[in-house]
Amino acid sequence: MTADCEILRTTSGPVPYGETADPAAPIWTGTCRVQQTQRGRPYLAVDQPSEIRHYLVTLPIEGMPDLRAGEGGDIVRVTASSDPHLAGRLLRIVDVQHGALMWERDVLCDDNLTENNPV
Repeated sequence: MTADCEILRTTSGPVPYGETADPAAPIWTGTCRVQQTQRGRPYLAVDQPSEIRHYLVTLPIEGMPDLRAGEGGDIVRVTASSDPHLAGRLLRIVDVQHGALMWERDVLCDDNLTENNPV
C-alpha cells in the first residue's frame, strides 16, 4: 500500500463529485493500494457523454469503519500517490468485498471521468 487516501461520507444533499464538491469530513484516513481493473466504455446519459473507469482499492482492515457502497455511498479520495495523475481522484465505492479470512479490505470503485474532470 503505497498511496495515501481518505474515505469521505456524504451526509446530505446531492452526490458530491467534481471540483466544486464539498463532501463531508473524512471518516477514515490512511494508506491504500489503487489499481485499475478494467476500462469502461463511453456512453450517453441524457445526451451527456460519460466515461467510467473501474478500480480495486485495497485498504487495511484494522480500524476500518463499516463502508457504504452504491449510489450515495462513500468516496475514496486519493491524497498522495507516486502517480501524479492519481492524487486528487474521487472514486465512488460500488462494492465492498467480504470473506472468511481477511487481512485487508478490498473495495470496488468507479471513477467517473466526466465528473472528475469538469470542462
